[in-house]
This record gives sequence, C-alpha cells and structure tokens, in this order.
Amino acid sequence: MRVKSLIDHPPVTVGPDATVLAVTTMMREDDIGAVLVLDRNRLVGIVTDRDIATKLTPFGAPALAQPIARFMTLDPLTCSPDQDVRDATVLMADFQVRRLPVLDASGRVVGLLTLDMIAEDFCEHLAGETLGEIVEQRSRKPLRVKPEDLRAGFPVPKFRQ
Repeated sequence: MRVKSLIDHPPVTVGPDATVLAVTTMMREDDIGAVLVLDRNRLVGIVTDRDIATKLTPFGAPALAQPIARFMTLDPLTCSPDQDVRDATVLMADFQVRRLPVLDASGRVVGLLTLDMIAEDFCEHLAGETLGEIVEQRSRKPLRVKPEDLRAGFPVPKFRQ
C-alpha cells in the first residue's frame, strides 16, 4: 500500500513568522498534534505537541510572542506519496518520530503521514479480515432452527453438528 492511499486531507501549515501563541491556539482548537512550517511554499520545519512541551516550557509566557521558527524542528524527515507505507513506518521507527510530511517529486507538501493513520488503517484491515473469516465460517455451517425454538418472534439458536 502506498502512502498516498492514507492521505485524505491537506496538512495544517503556517509560515515561519507565525507566533507561538497563534500556532498553539490553532493546534488546540483543531485538535492536531503537528503543524508544518512552510516558507514560500517549501517545507522548512515541523512543530509538534512534543516540541511545545519540551522546547517552549522553559521560556514560559514570553515565548508566546516569539516566531514559531525559533522552536520548530528544522528539515524534518519526509516521505513521498508513492512510498510504501511499510517503508515509511520503518523510517518512523528508526528515527523515533510519529509524523512524516509527505512531499511530491517537486518538493511540494501534499500531506502529513501519522502513526495514528497507519494504526487506524491496520485495525480496519484486520477487522475486515476477521469479519471475512467469520462470514466464511458461518457460510460453511448454516444455523438450523426449528419452528418450536422460536419465542416471541426471535430465534433462540441451538447449535447442532
């Protein structure tokens, strides 16, 4: 499966001069864990909830008026839309990151791949397989119910071999 199959909306982006207050407010209101920082439509950094917790806390309230560029992670790892999701997952694990900006061949940001997206897709895939197995098993062994087993219009299953 390719990364582009998991990207369903454009990422939230800001310019490097956006204030910390503006970015953190946006993250809180939109309930997002990361914002990409673009300068002239080129990725220059990423700000994550972890960056906020670790890099800003020591500075306190005065940091809120500062440009986000002072606290962002510069030149983040990226992946391409045509990259295999497994390869992107290995990259995330190797570098201990939970998010990868997705850049097309021209370097334009087209998405943000998150570990949550990968986990959700895996769970949906696994659930689909499990449901398929249940349906297949049930189609092999039909449930048999006698008329006398019916009570109040609802079948009371009795399993017979």
